Amino acid sequence: MSSIDDLKTTLHHAAEGPDHALAGRPAAVRERVRVVRRRRRVAVAGAVAAVVAVTGIGLGVGLDGGERADTVDPARGLDIERSIVWNGFEYAVVAAERVELSDATTDDLRVEPGDGDDLLLTVATDGLGGGDVTVRGAGEVLGRASDALPVTVDPFGVRAVSLELGSPAGAAPTPSGDATVTWAVYERTDALPEGPSDGHAVWRERIGGTTLVAGGFSEPGRGELEVAHRGRLDDLSFSTYCRTSERGLFLHVAVDGGTRGSGHRCTAEPGDDPTSIASGMWGTDVAAHTFAVWVTRDELGRGEPVTADDLVVGVGVYEAGERFRVHDMLLGEVIQEGTLWRRDRVHRFTSTAQTVRIDTTDGPVSVHYVTPGGPVSALVAQGRRPGSAFSTPFVGAAGRVGIHLPAGDVYAVGVDTDTVRSDPPGAGRVEDVEASVVVYRPLRR
Repeated sequence: MSSIDDLKTTLHHAAEGPDHALAGRPAAVRERVRVVRRRRRVAVAGAVAAVVAVTGIGLGVGLDGGERADTVDPARGLDIERSIVWNGFEYAVVAAERVELSDATTDDLRVEPGDGDDLLLTVATDGLGGGDVTVRGAGEVLGRASDALPVTVDPFGVRAVSLELGSPAGAAPTPSGDATVTWAVYERTDALPEGPSDGHAVWRERIGGTTLVAGGFSEPGRGELEVAHRGRLDDLSFSTYCRTSERGLFLHVAVDGGTRGSGHRCTAEPGDDPTSIASGMWGTDVAAHTFAVWVTRDELGRGEPVTADDLVVGVGVYEAGERFRVHDMLLGEVIQEGTLWRRDRVHRFTSTAQTVRIDTTDGPVSVHYVTPGGPVSALVAQGRRPGSAFSTPFVGAAGRVGIHLPAGDVYAVGVDTDTVRSDPPGAGRVEDVEASVVVYRPLRR
């Protein structure tokens, strides 16, 4: 998307309420991809032994007669990482190429990541001087080489990625004669992080600034489980899990005997990263707390817990680390969005006429827009580089949403309440607002 107007056209439909699912969306997208991919594997399992090919990566990589698949180096001998860790999970390189820019064409700088389970793209440059490479897919800026962070690729929405050369001023750089751009595609492996697991899913021991304090999975066939922890409820969050091939089963959860949720449908593919659906609670007293999950055939939880041959339920409880309060909401000093990010600063907004300057010369930032409610509003950011316009969805109730601002730019950031017209940040209709912008910077890259 090349302008804030384009962004509004796409996002104004979200104005009815806050984006409570923000933290879980990346994992939800990953799981949707993994479910489809698993189904494809089942459908073609009989043909795997007969046909071996590498497709959809934009590389003419194949196997000569008699050559074994395991003799092919997907890194093509390049000095790149063979595996990386992202969101606590391991990714292995599946394709890579180094492009010499002296005679590169547009097609040479076009990457088709493929339709793997869960894909990341890394881009590095050499010999560009003050230049940079913008990673663009489906009309949007996904990141820049100077971010020094992987880019998550959703194969449902991004079939091809273009690598565009440019400078912070938007002009084409003059690369040295041996300048190169190296890209690599990584795919999630089946390895699970450390933590309690049923072999399909795992309660990760740490998620950003939170720590697992209680959690587990039931024995196969059992439709109920209870775990306990002593602490303050407002320091805790929990997540649930239910896996079975039998249809018509629903998961329910209670904390200290009080129902906290009912009617979550159990599926055969519930996800391998269930912590993405954590829920917060209130309570300041230090006490022993129980977290129980059970399965019934009734969506409202009526009836006795059921059993099924392959039924497994789980619950994980996490305790927050250091936090701070913004508009009566508790946010983590450290968050995990692929890598770890730490709070840098907080900007308060009282009017749409205000703007703040966010400099990403030294690296990307994650910006969280926090509002206690009020007029429907969104966070808008406009960089100096061409096409560097970003916006959150419009929200109309208390909540928070976030965006990443790529490196190598200086952004004007403001609050907008006009879902129809678009103006530069701070230049549109003036209206009183109550909101904050929390800026996070990566701990490591």
